[in-house]
Amino acid sequence: MVGTDFLARDYSEYELRILYNICRQSRWCPKHINQLHLLNGIPTHNKGNAKKALQDLLKINLLQHYNSDGRDDCCIPKKNRDDAIKILRRYEKQYSFIKYLEYIS
Repeated sequence: MVGTDFLARDYSEYELRILYNICRQSRWCPKHINQLHLLNGIPTHNKGNAKKALQDLLKINLLQHYNSDGRDDCCIPKKNRDDAIKILRRYEKQYSFIKYLEYIS
């Protein structure tokens, strides 16, 4: 599903962790972050699932890819900011790692 109706799909825990990491660090385009840093905090044996989740978020265009100095970076386009926060709010009670959303600016 490629489009802008991000609220219509379900998200995996790995997708939510990545989305939370990028929102918590306020990486709205054009301010981007190394994709490997988004996987911090995910156990090594789950990195494959997390990398697939990252690719899925890029595929649906919720995140935007940048090639910066030979690194793969990404950010959330400003037009997707509100949707990203709404997605996190939807799962806030289900996952304990999603917290302090009121402080995301």
